[in-house]
Amino acid sequence: MNQSGFGKVPKHRKFDYIPRHYDPEKEALLDRVARHSPDKSDSELMKARITDSLRQGYTGDDSYRKKLVRKSNMRLIYIIVLLLIISYFLLGSDKITELLSTIQG
Repeated sequence: MNQSGFGKVPKHRKFDYIPRHYDPEKEALLDRVARHSPDKSDSELMKARITDSLRQGYTGDDSYRKKLVRKSNMRLIYIIVLLLIISYFLLGSDKITELLSTIQG
C-alpha cells in the first residue's frame, strides 16, 4: 500500500555526467591546426586569422588598449570641436549670444 496516498512514488533519475578537463592552450592549438585544413576556403581562413589577431592584440597587451582608448577620445574631442565650429557659422554669432542670454535668464 502507498503511504503518500497520491498514487505512484516517483523513482530516482539517473544523471550520466562525464567530467572533462578543459585545457585552453590545447584548444587554441587545435583551432590553429584546424584553421589550416584543406577543406576550408580562403575567406574562412582570412576571417579566422583576423579574429585571432584581434583577440590576441586586445587582451594580451594593456598598453594597446590604452592607446586605442586615447585615440578614440581624441577623435571624439575633434568631432565635438568641429560640430561646435560648424554650428557657430551656421547659426551666426548673434543668434548664439541671444540663445545663451535667454537660457541664463
